[in-house]
Amino acid sequence: MFHRSFSHKCKNHHPAPRRLFAALLFAALLTAAPLTAQAAHSLPDSAFTRIPATDLYASPSVSAAEQEFQTTLWLSVPENIRARLENDGVKIYLISASDDAIVSQTLKNSSSTGKKVTFVGLTTHPVYVALSDKTVARVFDGTIEIQTDLSSKNVDRTRLIHEIGHYVDSAAGSTAAENFAISSSSTWKSLFAENRSALLATSAYAAVPDLYSASEGWADAFRLLWTDPAALQSISDDLFLYVYQQSVGLPVSGGDIALTN
Repeated sequence: MFHRSFSHKCKNHHPAPRRLFAALLFAALLTAAPLTAQAAHSLPDSAFTRIPATDLYASPSVSAAEQEFQTTLWLSVPENIRARLENDGVKIYLISASDDAIVSQTLKNSSSTGKKVTFVGLTTHPVYVALSDKTVARVFDGTIEIQTDLSSKNVDRTRLIHEIGHYVDSAAGSTAAENFAISSSSTWKSLFAENRSALLATSAYAAVPDLYSASEGWADAFRLLWTDPAALQSISDDLFLYVYQQSVGLPVSGGDIALTN
């Protein structure tokens, strides 16, 4: 679904000077643990209850049916990806619309439809920094936020998988301190160019096609693989194979060093 990315914003909209990364690293070393990027909800962590045996955290009014459905989605992604999210300290917040609203930000209006971007699922990507000893440190943990119990029926029910796909996109490049490693690769760009229209037809971005990017296409392809694999394979065998290989090949550990004592 439409998503926000801290690292993407820094990279492409407001280029961060080197001193910012130095400051982030210094702050992380002082706290002796990866920092957590600012979330879009305002509820404190104490208000959330962890769903057992998952990395899902539900706000007080998330319905039992919603919790069960989101848990089923969580279990549908490969075990290595679930282990990676846990090892990276990623929390997935399920936020009932009656408890709190994800802060909506309009990236831009669609030039073709005039519609504004609204958010019901957000991924805040991790931030990695390459150190002088050629190791990589994660100085910001990632976060996934899903708005639940919405009255609108025009919402992608499987958006959690889409958002996990965004996280995988950056987690794949952790050893090189590179975000969007998959969707920025030449292989994916070629596959996306060939299959953009077919992927767009399955996407929430069909309403704002001019905002459909390679990273959104990757997240949609990832979502299809783990919710409707036949639909993805019907688009392209090559597309199906590439997304599958990137998914099951994600290491359970990122190679980044934990900033602990």
